[in-house]
Order: sequence, then structure tokens, then C-alpha cells
Amino acid sequence: MVGSELGTGHDPSQHTSYVKSWVKVLKDNPREITEASKDAEKIASLVLSYEKEQVKTTSEPEKINISLKLAEKLAERFSNEEDKNRFLQKVLEQSEQSSIKPVIQIKDEVKKTEVDPER
Repeated sequence: MVGSELGTGHDPSQHTSYVKSWVKVLKDNPREITEASKDAEKIASLVLSYEKEQVKTTSEPEKINISLKLAEKLAERFSNEEDKNRFLQKVLEQSEQSSIKPVIQIKDEVKKTEVDPER
């Protein structure tokens, strides 16, 4: 979703290996999907609590810096280096134009992605 919004595209070549890894995990432990969901919810709640506090106490330039750091963290999840670089370039361009999304909106996009794709 983030790749689509920022125009970086996405790399479907990893879908097969991702699904295979989940098939193996679920064969070994059918309850893993429930546990992974619980873990993701806990992580999301924790991250959101930190971000809410940061948003309350930071100035506009600091908010942009936080947004860029979040974008870098999100970019670490890209398996394709070219997509990662395009994503970061697009975020930098938007920040220079002062049209970067607020931290909360980036946080929502991060929440939509998976917490641990190797799980």
C-alpha cells in the first residue's frame, strides 16, 4: 500500500517464498497465526504509545525528522534495493516540498504492513 501511494511499486517475486514460509510455520504450529496476531497487536500498541507522546512534544521540524526516520525503518522491509531507494527518494522529495505526511499517517501505513514477515 505504501509503495503504491508513493509510486515505488512492489516486488511480487517474494510472495511465493513468503507463503511457503507461512505454510511451514503453520504445519509445525497451527496456532502460530493467532500468536503472531497477538504479538503484532502488542507491538503496534507499544509503538503507537511512543509516537503519540512524541507528537505531543515535538515541533514541526522534529516531526518531519521523525517521519523520515519512520520511512527509513519501513524501507528496511523492502527486499528489492531499487524499490527501497525509490521509496526513500520519494519521501525525501516530499519532505523538501513540505508535503510529507504527518507522523500519524505514516504510522497508519506502517501498521498496515506486517510486523515480522519471516515469522
